[in-house]
Amino acid sequence: MKVYLARHGKYLTPDMDLAGSLSEEGMQETKRIAKLLKKKKIKIDVMWHNKKIRAAQSARIFSKVIGEVETVSRDDLGPADPVNKFTKSIQTLNRDLMIVGHNPFLQKLSAQLLGGTIRFDSFCLPNSGIICLEHDQGWKISWSLTPDLVG
Repeated sequence: MKVYLARHGKYLTPDMDLAGSLSEEGMQETKRIAKLLKKKKIKIDVMWHNKKIRAAQSARIFSKVIGEVETVSRDDLGPADPVNKFTKSIQTLNRDLMIVGHNPFLQKLSAQLLGGTIRFDSFCLPNSGIICLEHDQGWKISWSLTPDLVG
């Protein structure tokens, strides 16, 4: 089982767009990442995303490019939401899952899945970046991908 933690793309500042929609650059970076995932035949069974517009837009891009994915909008994936309930629900789901959301939530969730042995702020997932965690007798980091690695 794999969990892909994906941070939303770059977004417009409140003075440009109060809703915080993705910027053109954010859309393009997310599409480039999604195209690489498709090329590498990454399989995603279900996708959860936060209800904020930039996360929902990023999730739509991933779903459209990779192939239609069962997508669920959730209220409990906000930047400051607690992560303690997710380890069990992710393992119970037992499907390849992508969570599209925000820092520090994604940072805290990755630290928790990895056994709580690393500080959540020891890395910062950039906009449109993804970290893949794989479960096989415990969670481990399989790979990560950032927009600056994708041409």
